[in-house]
Amino acid sequence: MSEQPQQPQQSEEIDLGQLFKMIGDMFNRFFAFLGKVATIIFNFLLLVLVFLRRHVIKIAITAIIGLVIGFFYEITSPPIYGAQLMVETKFDSAYQLYNNIRYYDALAKDRDSIRLAQLFNITQREAAQLEGFYIEADDNKNKRLLEYAGIMETLDTASQKQFKFIDFDNNLEPTDYKFHKISVGSYNKYIFPKIQNTIINSIENNEYFKSQQEVSLMNLKRSDSLYKIAIVQADEMRDNYMEIRTIEANRDEQEIGTSIYMRPQAEENPEVALLQRKLELNDSITDIAKARVDNHKILKVISAFPEEGFISRSLTESHIFRIPIYLVCLLVLILLLRHFNTFLKSKEASLKEYWNLN
Repeated sequence: MSEQPQQPQQSEEIDLGQLFKMIGDMFNRFFAFLGKVATIIFNFLLLVLVFLRRHVIKIAITAIIGLVIGFFYEITSPPIYGAQLMVETKFDSAYQLYNNIRYYDALAKDRDSIRLAQLFNITQREAAQLEGFYIEADDNKNKRLLEYAGIMETLDTASQKQFKFIDFDNNLEPTDYKFHKISVGSYNKYIFPKIQNTIINSIENNEYFKSQQEVSLMNLKRSDSLYKIAIVQADEMRDNYMEIRTIEANRDEQEIGTSIYMRPQAEENPEVALLQRKLELNDSITDIAKARVDNHKILKVISAFPEEGFISRSLTESHIFRIPIYLVCLLVLILLLRHFNTFLKSKEASLKEYWNLN
C-alpha cells in the first residue's frame, strides 16, 4: 500500500489573547475619547468663568441701564389688554373660523383701521387700538383620549389593532377639534364685547354652513316625527294586545270554569316587549331633542368676551425683562468680537510669515 502524504493540520483555535487585547484597546480609545470631551467641556467652562470675571462690572452696569430703560418704557407705553372667547364649531366650520381670525390679525398688524372699523362696526379710533387676533384649539390629552375611544368603538377588531393612538394623535390638526379659544389684544379694554358679534356672524351667516344646518335640523325633525308615530303605534298595539288578552281570559273562564291556566314561562310576553320598545323610542326622542338644541347654532359660544379686558402681558413679555436681556446679549457679542479680533491680530504676523506676505 502506498503511503498517503499527511496534510498539515490547520489550527481552528481562536487566539483569545489577541481578542482580549483588541477589546482592551477599544475600551482604552473610548475612555480616552471621553476624557478629551470632558477636558474640552471643562476648559470651555473655565473660559466662560474667566470671561464673566473679567467683564462682570460691564455686564452689571449694562443690566442696570436696561432695567432703567425698560422701566421707563413700561410706565410710558400703554398697556395691552387681552380677552378670550371660547366657542364650539359645528358642521366643519373650524377651518373657515381660522381663516377669518388670521384675516383679522393681518388687518390689525397692518394697522388697517378703516377696514377693521367696517368689519366690526366700530370707530376708526377703536379699530386702531386693536393689537392682534389669535386662535388655538382647546386641546388636552383627556379629550383626545375620549375622541379616540369613541372612534375605536365604531371599528372592527382588525381595524382596532391597526389604529394606534399615537397615529391618531399625530394626524390631528387644530381644525379637527370642537372647542377653540379666540384671543384678542387691544389697547382699549372695553372693546371686546363690541367685536364678538362680527366674529360669530361671520360663521353663522355663511350660506354653506346654513344649508348644512338646515338639512341637519330637517332630518332631526323628521326622525322625531317618525319616533313619535312609532310610540303611538306601540301604544295602540299594546292596547289591542290587552284587549285580546281580556277577551281570551273571559273565554277561558267560561270553557274551563275554575281550572287554572298556566302560561309557559319560556313564552315571550308581547306586552313587556312593547313597553321596552316604547322606552327605547323615548330615549331616541330625548337624544334628538338634545341634538336639535346642539345644532341650533353653527358657532356656539361657550364663554363670551368679558365686559373689560385684562392686562395680558406677563413678566417675561415686559420691557423690564426683555430690554436688559437684549442689552446684555449685545454687550457679550461685542466683547466676544473684540476678543476674536485680538486673537486674529496675534496670529497675523505668523500668518504673513508663513504665506510670505511681507
